[in-house]
Amino acid sequence: ADELIQDSHVETPELDADYALVVSPVVSGPFPPELDGPGMGSIGKETEFTIMTTDPSNATIQYYIDWGDGSNSSWFGPYASGEEVTVTHAWSVEGTFFINAKAKNNMSLESGWSNPVTITIYPPLLNISSISGGLFKVKAVIKNIGFGDATNVNWTMTFTGGLILGNKQITGNVTSISAHGQATVASTLLFGFGKTVVTVTATVPQSSTHKSQNATILFFLIKI
Repeated sequence: ADELIQDSHVETPELDADYALVVSPVVSGPFPPELDGPGMGSIGKETEFTIMTTDPSNATIQYYIDWGDGSNSSWFGPYASGEEVTVTHAWSVEGTFFINAKAKNNMSLESGWSNPVTITIYPPLLNISSISGGLFKVKAVIKNIGFGDATNVNWTMTFTGGLILGNKQITGNVTSISAHGQATVASTLLFGFGKTVVTVTATVPQSSTHKSQNATILFFLIKI
């Protein structure tokens, strides 16, 4: 005869210790952040980037950015999961830099590194394109023919020779000349007689230029 085997286990609505399956939750850090910004910039000019990521547990997030020039942002935040954040950085030298970022949540669980963002920083290149005369004043056009913005441009206009009543050397400053932009500068009021040489210089730390032009002063008229 076949032997009858009976299951002595009695089912109950409650989980029985013999049959319970315990699942531990998997805790992970944020996803690698998405970093976005321009591919080119200017020496000394703050350049804007955005950074964003999400956290699987919807925890708050801090960010860390390696700017590729030997400096970093250190950890900053916190921000909400999925919140886009705007940051800025300025490079002090020209060159190509690779920017990387990572994130961590409020449990100090870190993400992997982001995909790198590449930026090339360009210097300005100054040029005195023209010097012109007129009534009582001399004007000069300073151009920035480089790919980087020129900031805090110091200029000088000097008159050598002739009888001049007024300043023989005039100095000034242009706050900014954008890449491929220009600025016009002018002397103070001049009055005199005779031949003179007008020399204009323009300087920033990354570039310097000068130009000289013969001129004749006839009382209040400067002919170039």
